[in-house]
Amino acid sequence: MTIALLAVGTRGDVQPFIALALGLQQAGFTPLIISATNEKAFVESFGIPFHALDVDIQQIMENQEVHAMTKGNNPITFARSHIQGSNALQSTMVRVQHEIWSAVQTVDAIIYHPGMQNAFLMAQELGIPSIIASPFPFAPTSEYPAILFYNNVRLKGWLGKTLNRSTHAMFERVFWMIGRSAAKEFWKNLGKPNRATLTPPSRTHSASGQPVLLGYSPQLFPADKSWAENIAVTGYWT
Repeated sequence: MTIALLAVGTRGDVQPFIALALGLQQAGFTPLIISATNEKAFVESFGIPFHALDVDIQQIMENQEVHAMTKGNNPITFARSHIQGSNALQSTMVRVQHEIWSAVQTVDAIIYHPGMQNAFLMAQELGIPSIIASPFPFAPTSEYPAILFYNNVRLKGWLGKTLNRSTHAMFERVFWMIGRSAAKEFWKNLGKPNRATLTPPSRTHSASGQPVLLGYSPQLFPADKSWAENIAVTGYWT
């Protein structure tokens, strides 16, 4: 059984997926990491099959708009810089979506970073299961705010819990907005222009009962008792 692991980003995005791939190998599966070409040597040094996308993240980071994406230290700055960066990369992002689509045609399941949510729609189209694998909190909870809001003022009581949960919904929507235009263009090219809806695929994924793996210590961010059984805090992937 071949499982594609999809993480296109910096080394920090890809490295946890190497740990997952090694675990899958030990369990008897065949992992295939799909990522930017500049990660090829690093991934293959662990003996993991790799599919190189025709994109170099290090080279892309030299783009002024894209470089600004690393500077976002509050929700507004993050959203503005990431949307501007994705607009600057629109044609590249659409091309990469088509490359990913070709790469997953023969796999049996897809594990994807929450920044690559179009993978869920691809898995649906192919009729195969998918798994979100997030190295940071990516499930709504009233116990703490989403990662973009950590430095903001904290409120206590029911009002604070309500605000915390709302920040997760906002972050999920912003994260999808960053890549939605490229995903929409991709599906339009395939003759399915209504596939990339406004609803974040990650939300549909969670509601479908398919696994959501959160790769950090439960001592740092405990699992919310209200979460469905398909959401699990697994510990770090190292």
